[in-house]
Amino acid sequence: MIKKGSEYFQNKEGPFANVVKQGENPKGSKRNLSTAWFYKKLPNGEKILRSWMIYSISKQKLFCFCCRLFSIDQDKCTSKFITGFNDWWKLNPKVSDHENSLYHIAKWKTLQTGLASNSTITTHRLRLHELEVKKKRDILKRLLDIILFLAKQNLSFRGHREDKNFQN
Repeated sequence: MIKKGSEYFQNKEGPFANVVKQGENPKGSKRNLSTAWFYKKLPNGEKILRSWMIYSISKQKLFCFCCRLFSIDQDKCTSKFITGFNDWWKLNPKVSDHENSLYHIAKWKTLQTGLASNSTITTHRLRLHELEVKKKRDILKRLLDIILFLAKQNLSFRGHREDKNFQN
């Protein structure tokens, strides 16, 4: 998931599910997420992609990619972008609050620098796995060399005794 990146999982084109709010609401009782929320408008008018934001079609909720992946205990977490956010009426302050939170910035910058320098935990584990595979291949190659040598020389795998006192 990390190597594919958040943009692969964003689902920024939808389809976005409607959420119905119970009770009287001056803003309306139905809301849904729009594609515009996936872009941040800068003061100079430029729009940049919020690459951290992903929408789950199956759960019909919005998540923060890095915070969701790297949060330690998701059950005790207070951020709705880790457990899933679908209160579309409150997107305006909540998205920017999460985007500017120290927790999010630390997780996102760590992920970006790790991917850029190719030094993520997954990369390290992959290197260790490759070393283990190489070691086992070398052992297997030596065993095959031994078997071929014994077969060419017509020798048995074990020593043998041909005296009368030896019993199998």
